[in-house]
Amino acid sequence: MKKGIALGAFLTLNTLILFSFTFSDDKKSFAEVEQIRGLYVFIHSKPKSDFQYLGSYTPFIVPTKNAGPIIDHMIKKGKELYPQANAIVFTDDELGRVDLIQIKE
Repeated sequence: MKKGIALGAFLTLNTLILFSFTFSDDKKSFAEVEQIRGLYVFIHSKPKSDFQYLGSYTPFIVPTKNAGPIIDHMIKKGKELYPQANAIVFTDDELGRVDLIQIKE
């Protein structure tokens, strides 16, 4: 009798724990990521999918203060250094450092 009560309490507790978790897809944090030269470009963001970190690149000098040429330069150099990368993540405000990653399918 006591085993039946304990089992019932255990199953009830597990059910309550299972339903206490809320699954939230905060639509405000979703975005469609642009591809430039074959790489997904993340600025002040990161992919929600699993990914493998391949390496980082920090140039000795950033060629300009305009975002377009910096992004283009970092993509070209990143693809040279890590040809298996399919995404680039800008990790600082000046766009002067990037991580090259491979998003898992």
